[in-house]
Amino acid sequence: GNDCEHNFADQTEVSLTATPDTDWSFIGWTGNCDKDGLVRLHEDKTCIVTFESNVQPIEEPVIPTEVVVDKPIDIPVNTDSSTDIPIEDNNVQDIPPEPSNELAIDGNGDGILDNEQVHVITIPDAVTGKYITLATNNCPIQIASSHTESEQGFEIDGYTFPQGIVYYELQCVKSDITMYFHGMSKFRTKPVYKKFGPLIPGDLSTLSWYTLPDVIFSITTVNGEPVATAKFTLKDGELGDNTGVDGKIVDPGGIGFEN
Repeated sequence: GNDCEHNFADQTEVSLTATPDTDWSFIGWTGNCDKDGLVRLHEDKTCIVTFESNVQPIEEPVIPTEVVVDKPIDIPVNTDSSTDIPIEDNNVQDIPPEPSNELAIDGNGDGILDNEQVHVITIPDAVTGKYITLATNNCPIQIASSHTESEQGFEIDGYTFPQGIVYYELQCVKSDITMYFHGMSKFRTKPVYKKFGPLIPGDLSTLSWYTLPDVIFSITTVNGEPVATAKFTLKDGELGDNTGVDGKIVDPGGIGFEN
């Protein structure tokens, strides 16, 4: 689909309508709008519409082949301490994310390629192009994409995000989450996990930046290289989930450092 923008007066309520093309079906709205597409404007908002193809793929005959895998593919990680500083990159990715962003590497060091697992995914960040790996405790990851603050339409004074903001949707009601930031090999200052979303899940009138509590930060080793991690637990309809109780978890956020 195409991105579109429009300006409205403050406090306007806008009802978005999505019309699918032939052979496509409308799935739903996510982002800064209600499930029915209603947007209450008091600042810049970003809404994402999802469509699904009705065309069934043609099955190709399966030809047996022998594949030899010596070892998981190592992730190149720059251990230069300067990687904690954001680098400008105009080659940012559009919204919504494309499935091709997922990388066939072992980002969490479990010995299995990430694109062979529904609960692990590795993507390049939108700031430096270095890798971010998202791993859950067997909770399927439906969507994962990386964005800059300005690309998402909201910025925060006093903080920098070396690897940008990660947006993802999980198809479960509770999940233990580990995020691997391969562009950071150490913490120069105390990190925080910052989120932009409603303080009351589903209530867009409470949209704000906030610090997610109970996040455990550490430096671990993946494929022989030091990698920064953030571990936390999210529940459907509770703080950290952007939407109300709807059977899934929606979380845009990232590691930030105070300027």
